[in-house]
Amino acid sequence: MISVHPHVYERLIERHPDLVDVVVPEAMVTQSAAWHVGGTPSVWLEQFGPGTVEWLHTDFIGLEHIPDVGETLVTNGKGTTEDIVAEWVLTAVLMACKRLGSYKIWSDRYGQKPILLKDAKVVIIGRGAIGRESLELLKRVGARDVAITGADHLEPARVADIVVVATSLRDQTIGLINTSELELWKLGVWLVSISHGGVISDHDLVEGLTKGAPAGAIIDCFEEEPLISDSKLWSLAIVSPHLAWYSPESADRRVAVFRARLKQWQEG
Repeated sequence: MISVHPHVYERLIERHPDLVDVVVPEAMVTQSAAWHVGGTPSVWLEQFGPGTVEWLHTDFIGLEHIPDVGETLVTNGKGTTEDIVAEWVLTAVLMACKRLGSYKIWSDRYGQKPILLKDAKVVIIGRGAIGRESLELLKRVGARDVAITGADHLEPARVADIVVVATSLRDQTIGLINTSELELWKLGVWLVSISHGGVISDHDLVEGLTKGAPAGAIIDCFEEEPLISDSKLWSLAIVSPHLAWYSPESADRRVAVFRARLKQWQEG
């Protein structure tokens, strides 16, 4: 039997009744494999004890969700959301080009002026699947000056008009975008983030936006979620409540990938 997080068990069986003989709620763990859909897999896995789980499948994609779990086989949700997130990135980059969200009163039109996507220098921080998918989509719709770099090489971002932060959260990237880094960025730069909370210091971003550096930000994830109602980011930035990954197809895609991984695991 495969253990499934109880929050999705009933919905999963309702939509895919043929899985009733395959999955059980995680409270009934007697299985050798687990499907994880929320929280942190490494912490979630520890409750089963050493050697209990042979295989863990997580819907997440980022490296931080592939824990060191010894002999346990771990698979992830690669292929489920990359194009969805890339479409969100495209939307955010176009909004940044048009300075949407920066005009609070009519006289603001004399400040930041819109630019064309083809003329914007866009740099993506993060060479993973989402970063690469976003790069290709931006190129297809007319971005001429778009590049991708790693978290260990931020110099290209410091001369960009728009910086897209798409790197995963790991020891090396905690607080990667902070006051010291933002002060090195180009005047008038816009920040777009679909990275995990913690890569950007929310406190430092608030301070920077208050000073106009960066000039604007479109953010999907935060250090503490849900973002508190009195956070200054609600007024200083364009906020997306961690939904860049979502589409009406998301659930079915996740199940499809899980079933494919399940078949591979069962066949050895």
